[in-house]
Amino acid sequence: MLRVLGLRATLFAGDFEEEHWFSSSGDISPLESELMTMLRQGKRFYDFGCRTQINFPHCSLLIKNMPLQDMDRYGRIKDLLPAVLGAADQKIKALNSEHALRRQSVTLAQSFDVIKNTLSMLNTSLHQNQQQGTDIMRKMLDELVHNLARMGLEDDQEAYIINRIDRAVVNTMDVVDAGESISQSFAQVLGQLQSLIDHQALLVQSFARDAAPDAQGSDDTGEGYSMDVELF
Repeated sequence: MLRVLGLRATLFAGDFEEEHWFSSSGDISPLESELMTMLRQGKRFYDFGCRTQINFPHCSLLIKNMPLQDMDRYGRIKDLLPAVLGAADQKIKALNSEHALRRQSVTLAQSFDVIKNTLSMLNTSLHQNQQQGTDIMRKMLDELVHNLARMGLEDDQEAYIINRIDRAVVNTMDVVDAGESISQSFAQVLGQLQSLIDHQALLVQSFARDAAPDAQGSDDTGEGYSMDVELF
């Protein structure tokens, strides 16, 4: 668009994470970039001679050949360029937000996956411990049943031992039942985490699909400059 208007310019676009510089002459001197960076800290317009810099939060434009000999055209350019640059600034802001959401979605998906794996391991370990406890108790009972008759105990002694064993079995089963309840709670949490992981995965895929047309269209130079403006 600036070429159509016959203007030579340098454009800055970016934020605190990344900067991009473009120039109609192709090369940008360190002095020029330092000057633009310094002027970005102040007001919207800086006019010095035939140069004008227009500043927005995410982009700045330095025009190097403002038409001082034609003040009507000068005024039209100063009316037009802020509107175009403001639209570009909003587009950059939207892209930054999209990239931040995409990074956050990927990080959350990875975190959820780690939490899911950890809880799954805990659930498996809990189940194994329950099974081992049950097996140990069953083995002990089998041995007692097998050896109790050969111990020569009195009836009251045998009844006392059997009573204690029964209470121990009941207490053990209560612990096992509590473990099953915990295991069910783990299963519910894992199910909810899986839903969150699936949702985050859909978000990441959606961002990727939305970004794909832009990536394909970035190499499309086109003949008309109006297409570039319409993208904003």
